[in-house]
Amino acid sequence: MWNQTSLAGKRILVTAGADGIGLEIVRAFAGAGSKMLVCDIQPESLARLAKELPDIHSCLADVSRENDVASMFELVDQKLGGLDVLVNNAGIAGPTGGIETLSLADWERTLAVSLTGQFLCIRQAVPRLRQGRGPSIINLSSAAGHLGMPGRAPYAASKWGVVGLTKTLAIELGRDGIRVNAILPGAVDGPRI
Repeated sequence: MWNQTSLAGKRILVTAGADGIGLEIVRAFAGAGSKMLVCDIQPESLARLAKELPDIHSCLADVSRENDVASMFELVDQKLGGLDVLVNNAGIAGPTGGIETLSLADWERTLAVSLTGQFLCIRQAVPRLRQGRGPSIINLSSAAGHLGMPGRAPYAASKWGVVGLTKTLAIELGRDGIRVNAILPGAVDGPRI
């Protein structure tokens, strides 16, 4: 049975963890005594997080940029001394409109952050997780990851992609003792909704 003390001392990376769902995840892990590194693309959000939870390490990083992700994982090594849990929370809403109205740039940016960003983080995390304690990857998808969403093709495609990536990696990494799961939240009371 899960209890908060089971997370004490766990070394956790949360992407986009300074606002919204990510911040609530960070608060829960902090309350359970976990050691964390949190990245975000909003400096002001990271500054608020530092005031609220001063023991948490943080950095600016765009998960769609390979160099940002590599630098972030160097901080994981320096600040946490390894990794037990990766929470791939970063994602963007992307454009809204009929498929014929969408630009290629908006399509590519949505997939770059919401899907490729998870791939980049997982690729860096796996060697560290193999050395971790009870290693786990938690990928944030969405209800849009199993339902169609008219007018939101890039977002839905990226979130379906997260589900496929998660299922595949659960099989691939299970033999290494790394659990891989996805969370598919619906509407959340926050700035986007």
